[in-house]
Amino acid sequence: MNRKITGFTAFLLVSVFLAGCTMTTKITIETDVPGAQVNLDGKIIGVTPIENYKVKNRIFKEYPVLLTKEGYKPTYSKLKTESKLASMIGSILIIPAIWMEGPQKLQYFVMEPEGQK
Repeated sequence: MNRKITGFTAFLLVSVFLAGCTMTTKITIETDVPGAQVNLDGKIIGVTPIENYKVKNRIFKEYPVLLTKEGYKPTYSKLKTESKLASMIGSILIIPAIWMEGPQKLQYFVMEPEGQK
């Protein structure tokens, strides 16, 4: 009996580990104008280019972005997302109905200079 419990516990721990490995995505945020301040989900995270910034993958989550730079109009957008295959595999081992979305690894934004229409 104890071996069955131990085996099942090991299976659950491996499943949680596999799902947990894919709970974040490292992204790069670039703009056509380097040095733009990046506000992601209400938090200032730095200036472009930003590399290897960890973002949590979520179910039905949007990632609002505000880019600002002197001489340019504020740019409001959202991170582009995609289904995460590894997240789906890890999630299937625990709860098959969970499908996660996460940001694409490369995020590129174009900023418009002030005074242009």
